[in-house]
Amino acid sequence: MATHPVTGGGRNAEAAESQMIALHDAAAVISVHPDYASPGAKMKAVSGLLKSGRFSMLVDESE
Repeated sequence: MATHPVTGGGRNAEAAESQMIALHDAAAVISVHPDYASPGAKMKAVSGLLKSGRFSMLVDESE
């Protein structure tokens, strides 16, 4: 059994699965945009999702 400290943040398996499903859904929506859509707009959308705070498993807690 590991004895090192553990941080919070919703990183249990159920929360991680829920976050991954939401990320997969968002990726599916972004991927069906027509090819003529601005790549910059897609990057901005992805960046906004990652910075939204909705996905605690993507947060770098070392910062």
